Amino acid sequence: MKISTGGWKMVGFLILFGAVVCVGCMSSGGSEEDADYVLCIEPGEEWIHRFSALIKNPPQIAAWIEDEEGNYLESIYVTKKAAKEGWLANKGNRRVEALPRWAHQRNITDSAGILMPSKKQPLADGVSGATPKNVVEIPFEAPSGTERFRLVLEINHSTDFNAAWPEDARKGDANWSGGSEGSGQPSLVYSALIGGGKSGPWELSLDGHGSPDGSDGGIDPDVSSFTSAVKILKRAEVAAP
Repeated sequence: MKISTGGWKMVGFLILFGAVVCVGCMSSGGSEEDADYVLCIEPGEEWIHRFSALIKNPPQIAAWIEDEEGNYLESIYVTKKAAKEGWLANKGNRRVEALPRWAHQRNITDSAGILMPSKKQPLADGVSGATPKNVVEIPFEAPSGTERFRLVLEINHSTDFNAAWPEDARKGDANWSGGSEGSGQPSLVYSALIGGGKSGPWELSLDGHGSPDGSDGGIDPDVSSFTSAVKILKRAEVAAP
């Protein structure tokens, strides 16, 4: 069945409308009253990004806890597209370049040997949610047996291309980031060391960017080639509720 031009416009509108209204968040920390801490994420001017002519998207996010040595402990929040392979018409593209630091730190592969969660092996509902459009507060509990821990946040847009990270980069090039529907500018990683007798709030600082093609879990501190991506996030901090 063919769809008219007007029909396609309506499809695009419905997709965009659904993306806007489905903006809740869930976390492993339960209610804010019961939590030890709250992660507050304040969107920047580039929070909403034009993915295509019809679709505008908020970013993909992963927030997790590490010990002081950088060992992964647990995730507290991951957007549904990454947590449940919820990419729209992804045609099998698992978007390994979307949140590579989180995926490699978590270090859990699915049956195909890919580090990102899949539809068959998704992340638990308790730590996944739709990407919020506005300020989001994520309550969470401190890891047991630790006086200090690191809270890490990774954030990324699809098709966030610029001159240094172009759409026409070829696979194998240093600036290839997943192709025409890949990241463009790679993920950005922020963190803060929490606890240790100090009182908050603790503002997360920018550590660098993740692997452009998702092939490793390293962090490159050089973000001099980044433009719009550094404006996705205005501020993120952890505080007691």
